[in-house]
Amino acid sequence: MYRGFKQVCVCVCADLARTSRFSQHEIKLMYRGFKQVCVCMCADLARTSRFSQHEIKLMYRGFKQVCVSVCADLARTSRFSQHEIKLMYRGFKQVCVCVCADLARTSRFSQHEIKLMYRGFKQVCVCMCADLARTSRFSQHEIKLMYRGFKQVCVSVCADLARTSRFSQHEIKLTYRGFMQVCVSVCADLARGCASPSTRSNSCTAGFVECPTGMVDEETFKNIFSQFFPLGDASQYAHFVFNSIKHKQTGKVNFEVSHSYTRKSFTSTFISKLTHKIHIKNTS
Repeated sequence: MYRGFKQVCVCVCADLARTSRFSQHEIKLMYRGFKQVCVCMCADLARTSRFSQHEIKLMYRGFKQVCVSVCADLARTSRFSQHEIKLMYRGFKQVCVCVCADLARTSRFSQHEIKLMYRGFKQVCVCMCADLARTSRFSQHEIKLMYRGFKQVCVSVCADLARTSRFSQHEIKLTYRGFMQVCVSVCADLARGCASPSTRSNSCTAGFVECPTGMVDEETFKNIFSQFFPLGDASQYAHFVFNSIKHKQTGKVNFEVSHSYTRKSFTSTFISKLTHKIHIKNTS
């Protein structure tokens, strides 16, 4: 068996030498260096965890088998071969490495810290998916598929907004993040301000359910404006602004409507109409 394994290694090395610009000797040296790096990583994991090197090797072998089975399943359910799927995965890994390097250059975190934060984010997503599967009638696989569809819808909405406005997709994403952060902070303030359990269940729970979806009613809109104007009472001004936005008679405003309102608010005609409308309301 060992002789057969050696022959397979020699054939693989010869194939790599034919399809690349490296010689067989260089490929062997790179493989030896790769083996040494794997041994060092295994030793580091053994020192920083409660597992031995043998257990880590067994877990890695199991992970490799899972990857092979997943690759085979993708090849069966798609029009791509296993080799093409592996090449796409390698390209995806290279993109992730480039994104991590860009984040490290533009932030105060190192690449290692960014990887740790991403792992923590993945664990949170897995826990949330498991919680949704327990509290709903959907499986984790169905929830993942729905989330992918939701992401595609978000991408299409962002592209539509970029086409119909003078903002780029990156600027729209940044605006949406700020919009969601304001909604979450307002919901948290409402939850802290609820006194009785009945009030908490009626208003605060509804606020927590509505804000993460990007829908804001008039009361939440007033609270948002009060954060922008903390020195006075901005409720009346927020009422006029909320009524000037077209919310399709639903009593709520989503991000797309508010972004369109922001785009229109840059024109002097809209500002003059809004000012005239507020002036009429105040005089009457």
